[in-house]
Amino acid sequence: MKNVRKSLLLVLVSFLIAVFFVLIGRESWDWGLFLKGMFYFDIGCVTLIVLTVLSFLVWQDGRLNQKFSWFDSFWKRLSHQFLFGVMVPVFMSIALVYFYMEFVLGYNIFNTTYFSYELPISVVFFVLINLVLGIIYLLENRETISEKEKLQESNTDKRLQPILAHKGKNKVIIDQEKIQLVEKIGVANIIFCNPLGQFIFQGSLEDLDGLLNPQLFFRANRQAIVYRENCKSFLTERSGKVILSLKCPDSKQLTISQKKAKEFKSWLIKKI
Repeated sequence: MKNVRKSLLLVLVSFLIAVFFVLIGRESWDWGLFLKGMFYFDIGCVTLIVLTVLSFLVWQDGRLNQKFSWFDSFWKRLSHQFLFGVMVPVFMSIALVYFYMEFVLGYNIFNTTYFSYELPISVVFFVLINLVLGIIYLLENRETISEKEKLQESNTDKRLQPILAHKGKNKVIIDQEKIQLVEKIGVANIIFCNPLGQFIFQGSLEDLDGLLNPQLFFRANRQAIVYRENCKSFLTERSGKVILSLKCPDSKQLTISQKKAKEFKSWLIKKI
């Protein structure tokens, strides 16, 4: 139902813009113009042109929303928005109007006022439409921004939260940034710390994963959680799996599945 409303709104907007351009494209007009069939034919054809260009503009805006966030990659998004939201629609409109004038109306587009009058106004329209789409994006993602802020606050809390572990009969409190690796060996979850040594976490690996800061720690596989600064190097196999070499323990390697490889690489290069 929502898509139907959007489509109807797009058709209505295209019609209104078409009426505007048909009227300003005439040197003079009177009320008798509304009794001529050619006037409505002109509006119908221009509406199709506008609808085609606007549909592309809205479609590409949706694709850009999936690839580039206005909040996280502003300048990259702005450059792509200018290219696909303004420049490409401009060239599309020129091509479609040329085809309409040349092959339907039999006019030479270069002998009309299109390039000096209608085209500059079209560019302004495209800029305004992109601005409206940007505002809609901002309004629709306000809750997402709020959730991100809450997550950042949560991550900050986790960064300060120490981990309770055991060494022999003693309970030990460990700062997260001292943890290099957590590995499940048999039924025990071993915490490797540098230079403190090894400790045992008595909860499950899932419990510990929930306590650790996700910006600093990555669940490499079912048996291991690795600290960012402990990642020495990695190699991507043909299968897509990643072989990660660690600093501590020395010469230790972890295998990251093809499914998690992309997520791992993004996490590793992401700024904290």
